[in-house]
Amino acid sequence: MAKTIKNLADELGVSKTAIRKHMDDQFREEFTIKDGNKILIKDEGAEELKNQFANQSETEHEPIEKPEEIKDSNASSSVNQFDILAKQLNSQADQLIAKDKQIADLHKLLDQSQQLQLDVQNKLRKIESAPKVEQIANDNGDTAVETLTKESTEQTNHVKPKKRHWWNF
Repeated sequence: MAKTIKNLADELGVSKTAIRKHMDDQFREEFTIKDGNKILIKDEGAEELKNQFANQSETEHEPIEKPEEIKDSNASSSVNQFDILAKQLNSQADQLIAKDKQIADLHKLLDQSQQLQLDVQNKLRKIESAPKVEQIANDNGDTAVETLTKESTEQTNHVKPKKRHWWNF
């Protein structure tokens, strides 16, 4: 009985993609049947795929024996690698400490900058809310007298300003 790729993949414990990779054009011509959108694999094709996956798994799981000399050199190289990695780790830890200090300093500077900006804004608000004054010399020219500007006096007296024309010099 023919099986779908999914059924065969579940049975073998592999993915559908793995099954498709093992199906070349010749395999498809000999062992597959097209049923609508599905590709059905005949029993002979399923057996061949099982054999391919069995052979593949045996070669993957065979232990590779190393001579004693190679094992000894690997042990000394792993110690050297450990020393190198420990130095790198210490170096990176030092770098992180330096970065943390820089970040803390930048936070202080940012806070100071924000406080200065807030002070400037408050001073500007005070200046804008204060009545505007002009210094005008007396008729005698002796002393300066502070008076409210025309704009502020017109606002307090509710008087409309005179309309000015461009041709009045």
